[in-house]
Amino acid sequence: MLDLMLVYMPAALGFLGAILFIWLMNWFLLARHENLGAQARLPRQLFMLAMTIGSLLMVVVLFPMTDSTRGQIITLLGLVITGVIALSSTSFVANVMAGLMLQVVKSFNTGDFVRVGEYFGRVTERGLFHVEKQTEDRDLTTLPNLHLATNSITVVHSAGTIVSAELSLGYDVSHVLLKTY
Repeated sequence: MLDLMLVYMPAALGFLGAILFIWLMNWFLLARHENLGAQARLPRQLFMLAMTIGSLLMVVVLFPMTDSTRGQIITLLGLVITGVIALSSTSFVANVMAGLMLQVVKSFNTGDFVRVGEYFGRVTERGLFHVEKQTEDRDLTTLPNLHLATNSITVVHSAGTIVSAELSLGYDVSHVLLKTY
């Protein structure tokens, strides 16, 4: 019994350590900051996903088994993750990929005014799956990232733009009317 306990002790401690590590990282990165927007949560969530996969691999490595069995389990985990990505909803994966592309390209930021087709408004939140914007009527509209990636976007940055116009009065306007205004 003692021999069996000594053999499985590193795997059990690694498993408990991984659970504690994931819980602490979740509290430190996400739970403590409840009012973060989707744009600020995205890198933290991706980091948490990487830490979870790394912890799972650590537990597999610490578990007492032969090297060939360990290699087969790691291969199986890779196939399962690949299968989940490949077989999941096409629009889901496309929105994630478009969201990552929009994060990398950085053509607009939160607070900028954007026009995508007939939609115009101020970007209030950017996420992995969608962009939320406030319209002229103060309504919130959610656009999927795939829509933003496949259509042209006109951006007015939050710093503003210079608007210029020429104004002239013709001789057909009475000067009496101008004095009343």
